[in-house]
Amino acid sequence: KAKGAEIITKEKGKLVFDESSSAAQNLIFTMDVFMFNLVLSSTDEFIEHKKPAALAHTVSLYTEMLQVLHTMYDSKDSTENMMALGLMDRLFYGNEPLDRVPKLLSRWSPGMFSREYLCDLVECTHLTWKLLDTNAVRCLQSVPSEESERKRPKDAVERMNLTASEFVTDHWFMRKFVSNQIVFMYTQLLSQYAVNAAHVNRHIVAFFIRLCKFSIKSDDDVGDDLELHDACGKNDLATKPSTLEPMLYNIGLLNVLDKVLNDHTIRDKEDFSALLMFASSFMKRFARAAEANPILYVEALFKHPNPQKFCELTTNMYVNEELRMIAVRDLLLEDQKRYEQAEAADNEKESIEEEGDVENNAQGYDDDGEEELEFNGDDDEMATDGIGKKKRRRKSRKSRKSKSNGVMTEESQPENDESNEEEAEFIENDGSDGNGVKEDNEESEPKYEASEASVSPTANREDIDISHPPEEGTTDANAAESPTM
Repeated sequence: KAKGAEIITKEKGKLVFDESSSAAQNLIFTMDVFMFNLVLSSTDEFIEHKKPAALAHTVSLYTEMLQVLHTMYDSKDSTENMMALGLMDRLFYGNEPLDRVPKLLSRWSPGMFSREYLCDLVECTHLTWKLLDTNAVRCLQSVPSEESERKRPKDAVERMNLTASEFVTDHWFMRKFVSNQIVFMYTQLLSQYAVNAAHVNRHIVAFFIRLCKFSIKSDDDVGDDLELHDACGKNDLATKPSTLEPMLYNIGLLNVLDKVLNDHTIRDKEDFSALLMFASSFMKRFARAAEANPILYVEALFKHPNPQKFCELTTNMYVNEELRMIAVRDLLLEDQKRYEQAEAADNEKESIEEEGDVENNAQGYDDDGEEELEFNGDDDEMATDGIGKKKRRRKSRKSRKSKSNGVMTEESQPENDESNEEEAEFIENDGSDGNGVKEDNEESEPKYEASEASVSPTANREDIDISHPPEEGTTDANAAESPTM
């Protein structure tokens, strides 16, 4: 680093090389795999023996080496560029990567390391992701998607580019750099924003922005749940796109950002412009989210062991996959019910139309039947009148016979029975007029019944003379009076 004072300078936390100097080129060529392996193995040793001071110096050196690696990667010299690709391949893309940044982040604990160590670790993390993001974009441009399906190329540079293009940075970030402890570490460092360097505050803001924009579900996951999302449609239970922003909804970060927004001493300083902009936009988003889901005020007080699941639940109002499946089942049942109702309505409509056709066809037959009835109406009326009269005559005879039999049993006079029958037959014959008029017979019957009722059962046998028939004048008078009744 003594020679670095002449050929390497720092401007705003960045290493600037004078590429025209041969010493700078010699320093770059000393950046080989063995040097990185030596430094990174030292970090493992210091972590194991719990030597935080020595570990802080090692992390500071590793940060400067990553800065030199980034300069080599952006160099116009093809040799330096090739060396940078080779080092990145061993650090990040190999089967056994040498990078120790995730391990260093996981081993941090408050009160054990200094603020300078934490600043170097944050800058080291920022440089790591800057290299990975830049190389991922270049590899996608240089290596087409169709070429990745072919055989591996023999050229070393093409092979390294192909390996880098197959590296999924989002998956690696999710597994290695997303945890409540890392968020707490960045929050602790941001709480000292007033004494931090400007580039350190910017690195913290960059990490928080990455969390806010990081989408949890990948394209493969969305494709697997496509049928379920289509079934839910625009329903409230449908899955909403979620990010890792709810991880930042904790009481520690909210207090720090509130302090930043209320600090009047940094409002006019350009070094804090990015921090102020992020704080204001983040607090607005949290206010909108808490208005829609007030439980976030309580959730901000606790740490959640599964950040991914917590972010998905809070974004979707705690609706999980089980509730979505129940909702989809209900929607399918409702669709089936509507389909059955529509089918029943169609069948009913068809049956009504068929009945109408049958009625229209039957109207012709009804007209012919009515004409036949009209033509044969007189004969039917005559036939029915004749049958009715015969039935009435038989009824009247039976009734008179039953009554006369009752009188004979009471008085024990068989002679009176024969005279009564003769009188009944005489009255019946005298009351009929050829056509058998119904009204005369009906009116004559009450008179005869009344005459029978006038005969007292207690009368003496000598008072009734049955040997002599009634006189003709009397019979004629009765016959003459019967029509008038």
